Amino acid sequence: MYKVYVDGRFLYFPGDEEAVITDSVVSQIMNDSGTFEFMIPDINPEYENLQARVSMLQVTKDDKEIFYGEVRSIDKDIDKIKQVYAVGELAFLFDSVQPQAKYQDLSPRQMLEIWLNIHNSQVEEKKRFYVGIVTVHDSNDSLYRFTNRETTLDCIREKLCDKLDGYLRIRKTGGKRYLDLVTLQDYGKICEQPVQFGANLIDYVENVSGEDIATACIPRGGKLDEGPIEGLEAYTDITSVNGGRDYVYIQKAVDTYGWIYKVVDWDDVFIPANLKAKAEKWLTDNQYENMTLDLSILHADFDSWELGDSIHAVAEPFGMDRYFPVFSRELHLQAPEEDRMQLGTTAKKDFVRQDQAQNSQTKNEFEKVHQTSSFLQSAIDNATQMMTGSNGGYKVTEYDEDGRWLRDLYMNAPNKEDATNIMQINMNGIGFSREGFPGPYKNAWTIDGVLTGEFIKAGTVQAEALSTEYRQSVEKFSEDKATAALDNSKKYTDGKLELYST
Repeated sequence: MYKVYVDGRFLYFPGDEEAVITDSVVSQIMNDSGTFEFMIPDINPEYENLQARVSMLQVTKDDKEIFYGEVRSIDKDIDKIKQVYAVGELAFLFDSVQPQAKYQDLSPRQMLEIWLNIHNSQVEEKKRFYVGIVTVHDSNDSLYRFTNRETTLDCIREKLCDKLDGYLRIRKTGGKRYLDLVTLQDYGKICEQPVQFGANLIDYVENVSGEDIATACIPRGGKLDEGPIEGLEAYTDITSVNGGRDYVYIQKAVDTYGWIYKVVDWDDVFIPANLKAKAEKWLTDNQYENMTLDLSILHADFDSWELGDSIHAVAEPFGMDRYFPVFSRELHLQAPEEDRMQLGTTAKKDFVRQDQAQNSQTKNEFEKVHQTSSFLQSAIDNATQMMTGSNGGYKVTEYDEDGRWLRDLYMNAPNKEDATNIMQINMNGIGFSREGFPGPYKNAWTIDGVLTGEFIKAGTVQAEALSTEYRQSVEKFSEDKATAALDNSKKYTDGKLELYST
């Protein structure tokens, strides 16, 4: 049941003869403030109390807040019916301006915190934000940014979200409003109930045609030192683990649409089994990542789905088996049959309404290791937010054929085939993957004492002194070794990865 409050007082209560509003619609889009629009008659006790730029509105569903924001405009027609338009609280960040400044050698969390502190110094308490969970990174966690009197929201979206593939999420706890900057997989919950599409999948797709869909994938991995054909570069392939074939395919899709091949590159993958797993996932999952699915004509039961949640979408004739995020939804408080919802990520490309210059900066320096106490404190603060602000996940314990403990998996999905974020613990160590169970496990601590990490937060290594060639060789060896240590079907011999059957 929906309820609406204005400055803490009832504005709308279903069934009440006076607390009435009509034609009320909540619109939400990821990385956007969202809006709330409605009509209010003069019988409502709060009719005269609504004020633009003053009144704060809250919409709840089953006593859970789904919208909070500020009234921005009020229009009255000849029948004294007022049309009210409100914007969500993310728009508070439009009310402050960042000064002309240059920032460098900062982590994304530090950058966000500085801008929010400047914002907070310019606005009243009800519009303030505090830095929350930050899970995005750049290549070396050392940002270089300018600000030139843009609004705070423009700075965050253009200089952090766009460039780091991040999403903004608001959380409220302890009387404070926190702004998280997270990756897509860290945003919402995973919904287990799948949405089934048939051969008419394209009817629901807004931006992909049938010509964009492949039924077979030829994966091409990392470059090899030598190849069978002189003069041609050679790459890791899957023939050794795929019956001599260098491709994977979906039989149902081939039977329906014929053979449609596509070559896909994974330059950093040198293990054939891992390359095959990535190709199979791409064929059923990643090739559809740019799709936008309109569920308004599907009449699906998406009552419990929230913005940023991951929805399991299946279309057997196409071989599609993928999780799509809810990137926008339109909720009609008095007419739920008119609700709309869209799945996908393309809306993220449209949320900034003005043109942006795509300036690229050549990076010639190797990853910088920060030695300042402020950088380390920022990392500690972010870890604290991640550990205390988590919504939970799933734990699975696996055993071998003899009933002996094999591994514990802590995941963001109920099974390892669907999970993207995985922490694995087995007798060989602890590893973290953001690319599913096959890995790579880029962050790991293995039993032989090797600690592999993408980002070093303390100043114990002068990384600038390492050559790029040496760094890349160490990174590749460490990743492969960590992945092998956490997979019981692999072992290391003389520093090289070898496969064997269990």
